[in-house]
Amino acid sequence: MTASLPVRRRKRTASVILGALVLGALELTGASGAGAATLTSTSCPSGNCSPVSTLSADSFGVTLDGQGSAYVSSATGTLRKVPVATGVSTTVVAGLGNLRGVTTDGTGTVWTTDYDGNVQQITASTGAHRVIASGLGALLGATYSGGRLFVGGNDGRLWQVADGNPPKLLAQDLGVVLSLSGDGAGHVYVSSLSAIFQVTIATGHTTTLEAGVYEPNSVQARGGQVYFVSGGGQLSRLDPSTGSDVLLTEFTRSDISNFALDSAGTAYLVDSNPSELWKLTGVIH
Repeated sequence: MTASLPVRRRKRTASVILGALVLGALELTGASGAGAATLTSTSCPSGNCSPVSTLSADSFGVTLDGQGSAYVSSATGTLRKVPVATGVSTTVVAGLGNLRGVTTDGTGTVWTTDYDGNVQQITASTGAHRVIASGLGALLGATYSGGRLFVGGNDGRLWQVADGNPPKLLAQDLGVVLSLSGDGAGHVYVSSLSAIFQVTIATGHTTTLEAGVYEPNSVQARGGQVYFVSGGGQLSRLDPSTGSDVLLTEFTRSDISNFALDSAGTAYLVDSNPSELWKLTGVIH
């Protein structure tokens, strides 16, 4: 069952100039976006934007373990661990295939999805890994929330995956699922090629929170709000209860493939060209 909120529909224009970061706040009010504030800008690196680490080629997904480290997946099949305080990365395991999504439970287990439809479970301390689900189509997104693992991909289906059990179809007709994030309160948020969805885990009920978004390629749920990066490198905050959003940050470097938010409101962003991990503070105030 699918429902839609009466949200503003718009596409965002992608910027293609590389090498700077534009930060600002644009409050969007009403269907026409009237009352917009003026964007302010700053260069990057700067006081609130700094490089963390140079990554392996074709890096794609990022997740945080809540203990000071990020895990980054690469389309070359490499999973790397990056302590964000030092940026000195190490290879957890290589040769995993065409990796896309990555998520962790924060206690030493990491899961990855790949473009061949596999879900792999990895022990971060040793690199030991095994396939726990397969045949799910080209997978992109993954999230671990409320003690459960969810994955999705090109065929528009959202799966719940548990080791030792068949995958459970939770929702479908979601378009191309690019990214997933759970809120720990019974919902999974889905970014697809042009929309943001909320899926209720208990029932599979799907609500369209915003449509007409230009390629929202990464989504994060925090504190009752949803944050997403859309094509052209724009970071926005969306209120699921109203469907209204605020443009927080605009990147003129347009190759941000994924990001993760920590509890302090700091975003860690994967720039896929070149492959770098960046830190942006003050996303959540």
